[in-house]
Amino acid sequence: MKKVMLVLILVITVTLLTACNRAEPLEEPEVDLFEEIYEGDDFSIWERIYKDPDMLFEMPGYYVGDNNDTCSIGEPQRYYYMIEHYGEYYDILEANKLRVYTCDDLTTAGVIVGTEE
Repeated sequence: MKKVMLVLILVITVTLLTACNRAEPLEEPEVDLFEEIYEGDDFSIWERIYKDPDMLFEMPGYYVGDNNDTCSIGEPQRYYYMIEHYGEYYDILEANKLRVYTCDDLTTAGVIVGTEE
């Protein structure tokens, strides 16, 4: 009985951990408001065509990347950019879970100005 309980707990834990780390695509990405500005091996970065210069954003910073390659993005990047990966469109922060882009990709595309050393 203890072995069955242990296996059941292990299965539930693994299921919850994998479900929490999955990237959720945008439900209605409004692709017609964006244009593709960068193409990687298996992803593209799309930028909003019109950027309202008077738009205000909260300024929390979100770290993206992995252990050796991290940079930060904010609310403007989340609003103005999205990632296309195999026909699905993702919020730029949500796409970080897919690990398809690097900070160098974001810098080359002009999404971020530079990275912190």
